[in-house]
Parts: sequence; structure tokens; C-alpha cells
Amino acid sequence: MMIAPKKVFQTALYVRISVENEQKIEADSIGTQIQMLKDFASQMPEIQVYDIYCDNDITGTTFERPGFQEMMRMVKLKKIRCIVVKDLSRFGRDYLEVSSYLELILPVFDIRFLSVNDHFDSQDYRGTTGGMELAFRNLINGMYSKDISVKVKSARKTRERRGEYLNGVAFYGYRKDPADKYHLLVDEEVRWVIRVIFMMSVQGRSTTEIAKWLNEQGIPCPAEYKKAKGLYYNKKLIEEKAVWIQSTVRKIIRDERYTGKMISNMRSCMEVGKNVIKNNPSSEWIVVEGTHEAIDKVENCVLAAIRSMGQAMLDGARVCREERMEGIEKLKREKEGLEKQLLKHKAEKGGMYEQYKKGKMTKEEFLAMQKQHQEQAEVLEQKIQGKREKIEAKEKEQKARKKVQDELRTAEVLTEYDSKMIGQIVEKVIVHAGGDVELVMKNRDSYARVFGEIGEMRK
Repeated sequence: MMIAPKKVFQTALYVRISVENEQKIEADSIGTQIQMLKDFASQMPEIQVYDIYCDNDITGTTFERPGFQEMMRMVKLKKIRCIVVKDLSRFGRDYLEVSSYLELILPVFDIRFLSVNDHFDSQDYRGTTGGMELAFRNLINGMYSKDISVKVKSARKTRERRGEYLNGVAFYGYRKDPADKYHLLVDEEVRWVIRVIFMMSVQGRSTTEIAKWLNEQGIPCPAEYKKAKGLYYNKKLIEEKAVWIQSTVRKIIRDERYTGKMISNMRSCMEVGKNVIKNNPSSEWIVVEGTHEAIDKVENCVLAAIRSMGQAMLDGARVCREERMEGIEKLKREKEGLEKQLLKHKAEKGGMYEQYKKGKMTKEEFLAMQKQHQEQAEVLEQKIQGKREKIEAKEKEQKARKKVQDELRTAEVLTEYDSKMIGQIVEKVIVHAGGDVELVMKNRDSYARVFGEIGEMRK
């Protein structure tokens, strides 16, 4: 009688280590797990290793893991007939999900499942659930995961309240401090890019226009910059080479972390093991001021400059206003005096004619006096016109000053940058090499006169 050859199982070896807390306990355990599973497989002639699937630094409470998903894809293609893990916790920590795989999904595909440390082989439990002991192990793994999750979140919140930066890679414009991985330093290579983005935004350029300009200048976008620096980028790229897009520019413009504050707890996981993230209301954000050097937003510099002008104008406004009003009133009084003199001359001219008609003066005397009065009247009219022009100029200046004052009052009460409102009074913003910001005002002549007067007053 011939003995039938033993069935050979194309086998997947699956290994996993979890997030930060488990990494500390199980340092370098990926290699240890792989070696353990290889040794185990070598002792079982019916097992032939098809491939090794690994998930590094991913929690077991979710099954949305790249290595796990690839292994299950091979299961569905019938490339794999057996799965071997170190223990159930490596496979997963969600009690219901693990049970679903062991009791429903894997049996449907006729997959043999072995857990080395749990001494579990699904082939020994065909038609059953695997025993009460396995169910308890599975349940305990789930409870452990939830307990660890609470502790990790608590520790993370403590660090966030200290203003520590906890992400793996610094956000664009900054780099990790070599002396303290939780502290950020400005990345001097791209500081100027951030400032240019802020400057163009202040000038009223749209995010689409800014993105287009950055691409035309050949400036690498954050994703390409990280790639060039060999840094980890955790988002999928649709195109082979990433470019600047308006949403990236908008995100930078709105990110208050560039002002030197650390903002965290903006998002949170809704449930342990579920990859569902919710946005937290701003009232729940953790904001710590002064945690790193600010790449001052040009918007803030513009607002500061406007407030400074407003304060300077306020300091000199009362004295200047009194002096200006006195000057205008004096000119008006002088003009009125000249107008009275002119009326008097006109009256005298009529009296001279009456005297001439009555024969009280000769024709030659009349013509001589008439010429003299005419010359005096012309002088008075010129003086009156001069006063009138000065008054009109002063009143025009007064209106211009009021416009400047109203513009500054409107802008200086802004709590955040309003490009539309600022754009009504600022023509352009110039950022000099030293970082100083110069405002070119639309009503620049009036501003020059107003602050010229204030400067003279302070001398």
C-alpha cells in the first residue's frame, strides 16, 4: 500500500510591532519574531514559506495595515494556504475583529492558522471555535490594547502641554533640533520661501497665483523637499513629481505655528482600533506660546507697522490738530479783514466819482485817485486770493489727514489680517534682506505729509 504524501502549505509568516509603548518593550523584535517563525517552520515539513509580511510601528487595534492587507490579498488569490504568527496579539488586538478572522474569514478561504506561543493550530479545531482558552487570550489582548491606549494618550497630552513637538518629521520651514528631538529649529534653507509666501499673500495675490509663481521659479514643494532631504513623507503622491498647489500654500498661510507657538490636539481618534479621525474644536486645542523661533508672518509685521503708525498719529494728533485749526482760523480772519478793506475801497471809489461830478476835484485829480485806488484794490484782491488758496490747501490737507487717520483706525483694530481691507490702503509690501518690512501706501503723499509733520513736531 502506498502512503499519500503530506499536504504542503504555502505559508505566510506575519510579524508586527506596535506603536511607541511596545517598541520600547520589544526593541528589535521584528528580527526576533522572523527568526522564531523561520525556526518553527523549519521543524514542520508540510510548511513551505511563501513570503514574510511585516508591519512596523502600527497598532494591532486596526487591520488597515499595509503588510496585513497584502497578505490577505495573497490569501484571496489562493497563493497562501497557511498563516503563522508569534502569538495572537501580533495578528491583532481587537477581540471582535480577530474572532471574525479566526472563525469566519480564514475558514472560508480554507486557511490554516498557527500561533506559536499560544500553541494553537486551527487544523486541530476544525468545526469549533478554538476553545475557551483562545477566546480568553483574544479578549485579554483587546483589553490590554485599550488600557495601553489610555496611558499613551495621557503621556502624550502631558508632553503636548509642555509644548513638545511629537511628530516624526518637522513641518516645512523647520527641522528637528539635533540636541532635542522634541524641539524645532528654523530650516534656514527655506525660511525665505515661507516669508515670500507670506509677502505675496499680503500683497493680495491668491493662493493659486502664489503656487504658480513658486513652480515657475523651480522651488521644490514640501513633499519634494522632504524627498530630496531623505525625510519620510506619509502621504500618497498621485504624480511622479509633486508640485506646489493652492491648498499647500493656503495651509502654510493659515498655520499659526510659524509665529512660534506649538499647537496640538487638533485631531483625535474617535475609537481605539478604528482609523476614524475627527477634528477637535479650537477650544480643545493645546496651544503653547514661544516654543520655537518664529518665522514672523509678514501679515503680523504689516499689522504691527499699521498699529505703530496709528499710535504715532494718536500721540501727535491733538497738538497738530490744534495748531492746524489755529492756522486755518487765522487765515480766515485775515481774509475777512482784507475783504472788508476791499469793500471800503470800492465805497471810496464811488464817493470820489460823486465829488468829481459835483466839481470838487478836477478830472486829472479824479483819474489819478481812481488809478491809485484801482492798484490798491488789485493788491487786496491778490492777497485775498492768496489767503483763499492757502485756506483751501489747508482744508484739503485736513481732509487728507482725516482720511489717513480713518484708514489707520479701521486697520489697527483688526485682530487678524484681512487682505481685502489692508489692500485698500497698502499698495505693496517690500521685505528687505534683513527682514524689515516696508509698506508702500496707496495714499502715499498724504501719509508722507502727515508723518513729516509729526516728525517735525518731535524735533
